[in-house]
Amino acid sequence: MNSKTVSRIGILGVLLFAASCILGGYSIEGYDSLRKFISETYAIDTTYGIYLRMFGIIPSGVLFTLFFFYAKNTFLSIKSLQLGFMDLSFSMVYQP
Repeated sequence: MNSKTVSRIGILGVLLFAASCILGGYSIEGYDSLRKFISETYAIDTTYGIYLRMFGIIPSGVLFTLFFFYAKNTFLSIKSLQLGFMDLSFSMVYQP
């Protein structure tokens, strides 16, 4: 897979996740994104929760996974990206 396709997968995943977070916040009356968890926007009892899950959160997770698997092989020739992936993996594992 070429680098343009991998980049587009990553960007699409981020845009889809951001859109579902924003739309989920607007769909619930009185929702404050600074005080409540994002999982409350796509819970079972919410009006548009199933749509946010099926068309937003789950596909963005799949796109994130595809991006990380393919980006490892595509972009590791760039030294700064190697360090970025190492930092990202370390920060996901080590959470104080």
